Amino acid sequence: MKHYIGIDLGTTNSAICSFDGKETHIWKSPEQNDITPSVVYIDRKGHRFFGRKAFDMAAVNEKNSASLFKRYLGTSKTYSFADAGISMTPVECSAQLLQVLYGYLPEEIRKDPETVTVITVPAAFNQMKKDATQEAARLAGIGQIALMQEPVAAVMSVLKKDDAEKVFVVYDLGGGTFDVSVARLIGGHVSLLAQGGREMCGGRDMDRWIYQNRILPHLRESFSLPDDPDGEEKYLSMKRVALHAAEEAKIALSSSEKAEIWVDEDTLHTTDEEGKEIYLEMTLTRKDIEESVLRMAEDTAQMTQKTLERAGVLADQVDQIVFVGGPTVYAQLREEVCRRLNIPTGTVVNPMTAVAEGASIYAESINWESDQHTRREAFEEIPENERIRIRYESRTAGKSGKIAVLVSDSKLRNVQILSDMGDGSEPFFDSGKVSIVRQGIVEVPLPGPGTYRFVLNAWDAEGNLCLENEKIEITRAMASVESIPASHSIAIKALDRPGGRPVPIYLVEANDPLPKSGQLLLRAATQLVAGSLDSLRFSLWEGEIPEPIDDNRYIGTYRIPGNAFSEGTVPVGAEIYCDYEINEAGNLRLGVCIPCVGIAMDNRNFYSRFEGQVDLQNTYSLVKETNELLERTALMKLRIVDPELDQVRNKLFEIRSVFSHSSDPENIAQAESDLLGAYQKVATLHQRYANVVRSQDLQKVIDEFGDLQNDARDDEVASFRNLVEGARYSIDMGSSDFSDQIGEMKRIMSAIRWRQDGYIRRLFSVLIMNPGDYTDRAAFDRLKAEGLTCLENKKMDDLRGVVNKLWDIRKKQDSIRIEEMFEEVGVYQG
Repeated sequence: MKHYIGIDLGTTNSAICSFDGKETHIWKSPEQNDITPSVVYIDRKGHRFFGRKAFDMAAVNEKNSASLFKRYLGTSKTYSFADAGISMTPVECSAQLLQVLYGYLPEEIRKDPETVTVITVPAAFNQMKKDATQEAARLAGIGQIALMQEPVAAVMSVLKKDDAEKVFVVYDLGGGTFDVSVARLIGGHVSLLAQGGREMCGGRDMDRWIYQNRILPHLRESFSLPDDPDGEEKYLSMKRVALHAAEEAKIALSSSEKAEIWVDEDTLHTTDEEGKEIYLEMTLTRKDIEESVLRMAEDTAQMTQKTLERAGVLADQVDQIVFVGGPTVYAQLREEVCRRLNIPTGTVVNPMTAVAEGASIYAESINWESDQHTRREAFEEIPENERIRIRYESRTAGKSGKIAVLVSDSKLRNVQILSDMGDGSEPFFDSGKVSIVRQGIVEVPLPGPGTYRFVLNAWDAEGNLCLENEKIEITRAMASVESIPASHSIAIKALDRPGGRPVPIYLVEANDPLPKSGQLLLRAATQLVAGSLDSLRFSLWEGEIPEPIDDNRYIGTYRIPGNAFSEGTVPVGAEIYCDYEINEAGNLRLGVCIPCVGIAMDNRNFYSRFEGQVDLQNTYSLVKETNELLERTALMKLRIVDPELDQVRNKLFEIRSVFSHSSDPENIAQAESDLLGAYQKVATLHQRYANVVRSQDLQKVIDEFGDLQNDARDDEVASFRNLVEGARYSIDMGSSDFSDQIGEMKRIMSAIRWRQDGYIRRLFSVLIMNPGDYTDRAAFDRLKAEGLTCLENKKMDDLRGVVNKLWDIRKKQDSIRIEEMFEEVGVYQG
């Protein structure tokens, strides 16, 4: 018998559940808790502790612990266990925790080759985070696994409790992320109409609020602290212990009117500016944290409203909200969300284990024999013979299953369906002989969840057997999901034509039903010779901003290197076929075929999370990116009066301050997430005031060209002036040609810069500053030495070739542009 396992790998707590086709079972920790804190602790002897024990030990010795690692999946962060001299990545920490959770299962389940596992991820997770989660499962040694979005798992858990027809919202607020989904349930089948959510939004953010707004002010009353203790190494230990105390108090306040906080001097192990030992003694009441709860309710209610709008559903059409996740145990939070949305609360599920339960139920619906782990088919057919064929529901969430009998002529057939118990007992169902002409449907009872076996016999009009003991197997699922919408758009960056402008070619758009697959025809924008160090490449982006595509989240670059084939040339215009598939968890698989040289690459040389992941230590590039967006909004502000623009700019100043002054990776990760949100708001404003912004963009390009005009050829000057006139006409007429015209102006300027020896020297100097920016360190060292020789011998054309090759092996960066080396797009639309 297959065992279906569901794991909720949470930011602050995790859980594991199994499903046998009929019932779910939560497997408890050694301390007999349903949930396990997502914490790893390693002592100086290398002994490893997990869960509750690690959580308690981390409170007094944070330097030897790792927590919140789910928030840092897909980033460059590492955890150092100081006393043991060990470093681990968020992926490795997650793998350790997965091993611990899997160890709760009985040995017969763990070692059963038919045991299969679904691990949940937030709908808001990007590609790198999903990829990192899969890598963690592989490192943990878990056998067959699939990922599933947490809102889907939460919906499955709801259907276990309530199968009445309705439209409902699943509000899932966890320790680190917020997910919301809108679902419609009809006849045991649920369709997800839309999903939304946000990373870096959860119970942990309430802890940080309590620390900043309640604990820190209290400490200032008794001790001498600097203006910004978070920015000083001396007070980091105090902050970590205080955050732990904040979390404990928050949990206590979910069931009590007040919580006492007491942390002695030995535990805090910190002195103030006057050398006085710091301790923490205070009382928190529900009233003290009310502001945090109300703020969380407001933010999440707004996101829920946007998701309802995407689903095309009005609040008064929704029957109920189902609350999932630890922070939703707060009655005030639930009440505020319901009040703001004007939707009543509904089915009650265990907020801490619902996602794990739902994941195990969903695992049963997967076809594990399929490489892509697609859902099982709802219908099957007994192969047609000369006289009769059978088509039946192989899976249903209903209380009965339908078996259709189709005959090839108008002659009478008699059909009988019997239960096949397989244990020699008397059958509990016998349809009797049912007369069929042409076609007929027989319903068989399915009393509860599980798999039911039937046999079918059929006779012709003369009483001769047509079919004898045909086996039919029907599963009554606990719940059935009909459609799962994509939470993000994913696009390839390509030119719209040879020499044209970069545009998004969408593989999937937000809210498209998943899974989705297809084939795109692209064409090579540059030539690629067999065996060369060059490559054809195109980048992939996640987000809904159509222009500029670079304002979305970069998730990696697909490279087709010259050494991927031994002979021949890929000419400009060569056909490149991209076969893609996005599964129900939102994971992307991409293969490439280039017929002219016989290349067929199935996932080879596709992006890795190491290229697309955020470097939380490289705040210089994040500051620069924020400044560039501030400059854009400053230009918009010269011509636009809109309070939303002012709000965006104020948020950007806050983000820049965090990038510039904070050393806390959690603050930086939050600011990076906020920056992506700012890009989206700027895009909305850009669209709202398109003509005003276009005029500003045009003037900026004209000013830049003025600095280059002395080095421009006469034909370039003439072309540029013609483009300016055309762009002005496009603004007046609202023409879509404007983007092409601006893009062509920028390419003219790029060509001028490329001819300037001084610019090439500066570009080369910047490119060789950080070897860690490159995918191939040996190639970087070789090219650096070659470039230095070119500089010494003043061979500038050769240096240009070196710069091209360096750019080819460089990870995506925001700190260098020459219009992204001519937009670094190696393909155009086919």
